[in-house]
Amino acid sequence: MTASVALILWLGSTFRGFIVGLWHEGKLYHFATCTGAHTEQLAMTDTHVTWVMRDRHRRLELVAERAEGGLILGPTRTEMGKRVHETLRASVHVRLTRGAQVLFEGTGRHAGLEAHGDLERLLVASPSFRTRG
Repeated sequence: MTASVALILWLGSTFRGFIVGLWHEGKLYHFATCTGAHTEQLAMTDTHVTWVMRDRHRRLELVAERAEGGLILGPTRTEMGKRVHETLRASVHVRLTRGAQVLFEGTGRHAGLEAHGDLERLLVASPSFRTRG
């Protein structure tokens, strides 16, 4: 599984955009802003990141437990000088459903987790851009 959410600048405004992929039993389940999926919940505490999203057919719930990590170099406009907290010791509980049917549920250990930038603004950003499909 891979998941990323960020503030996207588009035509002079900003929205919360994301892309998520979950490979399970030979099938890729993908959720992305550009496919019409949307965020139902995005919350962050000192110990957990909770992210719930849905598309027309499925719902994906992620609850990541933050863990101790280290500071790595991150990008600025001109160089790799910004310090970013990252860990490979997080855990993430994943639940994929279609209606009442659970398609997948499990917990990944030793997950990579990075949360930085204007997190307060990300959490209160306008809902994900929705396309018509």
